[in-house]
Amino acid sequence: MDNEIADASPVITAAVNSAAGNAPGMQLFAGHRDDPFFIDLEQFFRILPDRKPVGGPLGALPETPTATAWRGPGEAVNYISGFNVLSIVIELPVSELSAGGNTRLGIWGTISR
Repeated sequence: MDNEIADASPVITAAVNSAAGNAPGMQLFAGHRDDPFFIDLEQFFRILPDRKPVGGPLGALPETPTATAWRGPGEAVNYISGFNVLSIVIELPVSELSAGGNTRLGIWGTISR
C-alpha cells in the first residue's frame, strides 16, 4: 500500500542535552542550546521605534527614530545572546531519506507549553 506507516525503528534513547546514536548512522539531540540567531534589537527599535515593546529596558527607548542604519561590525550587540531555545536535531544518512525509491521528505511538528 502507498499509505503504509513507516517503520519507527531504530529507537534511540538518551538523556536530555546529550547526543545519541553513532556517526555513520542516525544521531539525535534534544535539549537546550543558546539561541543561534543574532539581532541587535536595541538598534532595530532605534530605527523603527513604533515596533518597540511597551515595557522592559527596550520600552524605555525614545519614541522617535534615533538611528537610520545598523551598527557596524564589532559595534552591534547580540541582544538575544544567552537566551535558550529547545532544539530537536536529527541527523541521518542520505540513504535513509531515499529508501524504497521515495525521495520526498515530509516534516510536521508542534510546540506547546
